[in-house]
Amino acid sequence: MEELAGDRRPSRLSQREVEVLQLIAGGARNKHIARALGLSVHTVKRHVARTMVKLKVRSRGEAACAWRREMRPAAQPQALQELTARELDVLARVANGARNDEIASELNLSPNTVKRHTANIREKLGAHSRVHAAALMQGVLAVLGPAGA
Repeated sequence: MEELAGDRRPSRLSQREVEVLQLIAGGARNKHIARALGLSVHTVKRHVARTMVKLKVRSRGEAACAWRREMRPAAQPQALQELTARELDVLARVANGARNDEIASELNLSPNTVKRHTANIREKLGAHSRVHAAALMQGVLAVLGPAGA
């Protein structure tokens, strides 16, 4: 993907297409993208189609992977730095597939405290679900490698 100097956006995508791609990578459907960007569903479909052609991908999943691989990782490490040590502990366990009751037991917390931590994590990372937050964390760790973990 070509990039503009100092810009993580591929030069062949418009700003609107980048916004659509970011929402696709977050798991949003056309209806949700339309609402978020104040567009019609038909316009979103056109943006999605154009974006996929420009990225030379065949599916929304491939487009989401391209976003995570090429653009998203640059902003993620800073977002993780906003998390407290306890939130990072909780997020690491979420990323390993642990349920709230398991996390509570491991960290000697109440399940309600774990719920509060996961809500704070989602808010700070801009994630729509705990799975999305875990995926963001794993993406950052992949970019940083063993030295950054």
